[in-house]
Amino acid sequence: MDRNKKKSDDRKPPVVNVVEGDVLGVLVQAGVVYGGVHVHHRGAAPVPVVTPVVPLEAAPPELFVGRSSQVEDLLAEWSPEVRPPTNVSVVAGMGGVGKTVLVRHTSAVAVQRGWFSGGALLVDMQGYKPTGDRVQAAEMFAPLLRALGVGGEGIPDTESEQATVYHQLLGLLARQQRRVLLVLDNVSTVDQIRGLLPSHAVHHVVVTTRDTLPLPGTRTLELDVLPVEDACELLRQTLNDDVRLSEVPGAAEHLVQLCGHLPLAVVIVGAVLAEDTTLTAAELIAELSDATTRLATLEQGASAVGTAFDVSWRRVIARDPPTAGLLKLLTLNPGPGVSTDAAAALLGQPLAAVRPRLRALRRTHLLQLTDGHWQLHDLIRLYVRDRRMPKQTDEDGGPATAVTRLLEHYRQAAQHTDANEACAWFTRERPNLLAAVPLAAAVGRSDITVDLAESVVTKFLTERYELDTRILLVHQAVGAAEQLGDPARHTKVLLWLGRLLETAGRLPEAIEVCRRAHEVSLTTGDPAEEAEALLVLGVALFHDQQSEQAVTAYRQALALCRAGHDRETEYRVVGYLGDALSTLRQHDEAISVLQRAITIARRCGDRSNEGSLLTNLGAVFARAGRAAEAFDTLELAAEVCHAAGDQEFEAQAWANLALLHAQPGQRSKLATAHRKALAIYQAIGDKDSESVLLVNVGVALTQLGGLAEGTAAFQEAVTVCRAAGDKNAEGEALFRLGSFLMDGLQFSAACTAHQKAVDIWRDIGNRHREGIELNALARALLAAGRRAAAQRAAVEAIEGLLDSGDLARAAAAQEWIDKGPKTTPEVSEPEEPTASTVTTQEQAPGCGGCYTVLTVVAVPFLHYFGGSWWILVGWAVLAPFLQSIWMVGFPVDMRKAAVSTPEMVRAIRFAKGCMFVVLTLVAALAFSLGGPWWLLAFCTVLAVIGINDKARLPLYTVIGGLTAYYMWGTWWVLLGLLIPVLGMLSWTKPTERPTTRIDVS
Repeated sequence: MDRNKKKSDDRKPPVVNVVEGDVLGVLVQAGVVYGGVHVHHRGAAPVPVVTPVVPLEAAPPELFVGRSSQVEDLLAEWSPEVRPPTNVSVVAGMGGVGKTVLVRHTSAVAVQRGWFSGGALLVDMQGYKPTGDRVQAAEMFAPLLRALGVGGEGIPDTESEQATVYHQLLGLLARQQRRVLLVLDNVSTVDQIRGLLPSHAVHHVVVTTRDTLPLPGTRTLELDVLPVEDACELLRQTLNDDVRLSEVPGAAEHLVQLCGHLPLAVVIVGAVLAEDTTLTAAELIAELSDATTRLATLEQGASAVGTAFDVSWRRVIARDPPTAGLLKLLTLNPGPGVSTDAAAALLGQPLAAVRPRLRALRRTHLLQLTDGHWQLHDLIRLYVRDRRMPKQTDEDGGPATAVTRLLEHYRQAAQHTDANEACAWFTRERPNLLAAVPLAAAVGRSDITVDLAESVVTKFLTERYELDTRILLVHQAVGAAEQLGDPARHTKVLLWLGRLLETAGRLPEAIEVCRRAHEVSLTTGDPAEEAEALLVLGVALFHDQQSEQAVTAYRQALALCRAGHDRETEYRVVGYLGDALSTLRQHDEAISVLQRAITIARRCGDRSNEGSLLTNLGAVFARAGRAAEAFDTLELAAEVCHAAGDQEFEAQAWANLALLHAQPGQRSKLATAHRKALAIYQAIGDKDSESVLLVNVGVALTQLGGLAEGTAAFQEAVTVCRAAGDKNAEGEALFRLGSFLMDGLQFSAACTAHQKAVDIWRDIGNRHREGIELNALARALLAAGRRAAAQRAAVEAIEGLLDSGDLARAAAAQEWIDKGPKTTPEVSEPEEPTASTVTTQEQAPGCGGCYTVLTVVAVPFLHYFGGSWWILVGWAVLAPFLQSIWMVGFPVDMRKAAVSTPEMVRAIRFAKGCMFVVLTLVAALAFSLGGPWWLLAFCTVLAVIGINDKARLPLYTVIGGLTAYYMWGTWWVLLGLLIPVLGMLSWTKPTERPTTRIDVS
């Protein structure tokens, strides 16, 4: 290079940069730069802002709903009349839960009450911004002094001197009893506020934070989400009672549920609807129901639920990445909460390593501990699930491995939980276990799916009301068992499902599943598996009233059992086979099969099976009409079962004996056997058999003439079935109840009972029973005079019967329609109100009772011997009273009429009207021929006979008038006025029997 040129370059003037205008950020000026430039800049210091708290009436409008108990708690601490142990309150909770709004509202109420004459100040400490942007205590002394009225000349320059003046001023205000309230909002650490806390008890500080701050002696108010009512009210106020919320039933409740009742989310939802007036509530519900986009929907301007959570998440990431990783793993749990043991399984680490991390997450309010379970808010779960860890580690093996560890934990816990602790443990873990079965199926762990479903269903879900849940779980297990490629296990699970469906009354589904189980059992090569499949199939067919097909299945199963010398299964098959054969009236074959099995069981000393088979044999004898043999066999069965400790069949034997005693009318023996059977069923918790027993006894008592007793038994049966969740038995009980009400001329109530039964059969999908029930409903509707409704029900009944293959009943129903009365579609049919409650009562027997005979015979004798009129009056009042006590007369059911059509009902009403006219004419004739005495005698006979309520008052009015006639001119004439009252009381109060209410609603 040329030296001269280089020298000339060195003599160039320096470059000068001139910057005009405002400069934002960092300005760097440099000459020649070699290498990189690293600029370290803290940024501008945060500007502390102190806001005076004004009275509530002068404060800017702000949505505040609910929180009444929290407001009262804070006001109770700040009251001048109270000296709490600490003057610092902490309000803690997750982001968006409404901490700041609560404190602002409560402090405004306190200022309005004049509690803080020294001043009430609110400071946003910005504790959840990056470290350099947070407000520190030292930066707040000067702004607080200015807000408390100190002029600029009174505020020192250094922070230490400002702190001294700050506390001196608080001390002066305390001596003057001028109380100060300091609201420190968004505090993340104790260091942010330690220097600001007043040392005088008259002043109060309230701190809001997302963390659990280690401030000794303070009272912390943990703020949770809003209750559903308050959350809905907040949404309505946000929208100013927008009509869109009322267009969809339950829209407000559904929206706040999707928001997790979080106030911030609820307000954002209201703002979204307010901004988009074309958006309907239903459309927003559908949008929020998509979990993948819910957080994106919960954004409105500067407000966003995700942003509120992001602050807490980043703090956890910065402080302790492994703890953040645990939080992310917790979102993999299928239930709403996870135990500490399950959390350790997820992380794959010991409990001692997991507990501190769980507590750390709880301190940040990202996690809650409720009833021993760590729970994530729904929106936090969605937020954390989509976060990525800044640094991936292999300490947990990844999400798939973590889920496998969790499922294995639940399987082991369900299989090995101690029996004494099983109930309490399952109550706590129920949501997790029920959700773990489909999760295991979804991730392809078929073995865990089957094992977990089996443990949950057989060990814990034993109540009848859990039937639907059990069926859902076993459905999952069926698919998983098929994937395992184990035919024996697949058969077992299919039969398991078939039994549950049969118990639920879903017989068509049960039959289909059992046929599938039989097909799979053929591939196992095990005769015992095939025999069991045929047995379960036969039971389902028999309960679906396909007795002939059931007998075929039973016979095939019996042949397999005898070929394989499987005595235990053979005994069970024989019991079912005998029942089915007896139903088909093949009694001799049924008796022969049962007696052969009983002989084998007795020879082998198998007392339990002997007792069960004797019970079945006794029932067959009863159906065959061999009553004496049935009594002896059932009594022996009860004795053998009791000796063998077989309570189930002992109760069945007593139940059969109770029904057998009903035939000869042995009421006391029926009651004894009924009590014994019922006591055993209740002791072993067999609600199904208990309900069936109550229905059958109700039928028996009704046949014996015990109207009130039979009705009470029916009602109790319906109640027991409904409480047990046994829809199949409840439908049967309602069917029997409807039939009984039809016999008792309670047509409207019978319609209600049958309609309820139809709804049950339709709900459980039993088309055959639905068709039978619709057929019964059609006849009840016709009897109630509702012809069009009856015809519609009959048409539906035919469809159901045809769908289920019952051609005979369908043909009979069609014939009934063809012969029945036709309806014209042009005429609208008035709907008769159906009663959900029917009241029945037994009254004194009418004409035909011995009192009536005695009266009719006595009147001529009294006339012949000159009997006094007061004997007739006294007997007219006294006889009905005596009838109500001793009930001397014919059985109650003698008063029933065989009425089945509206025409017959109208005919009876017409006959009653004619009878009333005839009786009036006879009374007039008696008075004209025999004078007052004969009229009184005729009225006495009518009173003893017992006429209906409408004619009772006129009858006793006539008797009272005749009494006044005889006693005219004396004070005893007042007796004539008393006679109608005494007569009515003798009928209305003493003669009424206990009332039975039939609730079929």
